[in-house]
Amino acid sequence: QFDDCKIAANNLVGEEGKGFKYAMMGLDGGRLNISSCSLGAAQTALNLTLKYMSERKAFGKSIDQFQGLQFRLADMEIELQAAR
Repeated sequence: QFDDCKIAANNLVGEEGKGFKYAMMGLDGGRLNISSCSLGAAQTALNLTLKYMSERKAFGKSIDQFQGLQFRLADMEIELQAAR
């Protein structure tokens, strides 16, 4: 910890007492980047799932025709859009 640490005035970065604010401002950009990457990955996963489901066959038809799986896809899309 740096409690009671002495720093020469000419070595001070920014204003005294504003360090926490500066740190939080720096983290804001990182959070935005991480959320953007996560949304992109989720969208790609959903797109690949849709493609796979149209190709995969079960009981003589593609699995994207099964209502139970359609419900799950709809829930995924809702969650993805809500996250945006």
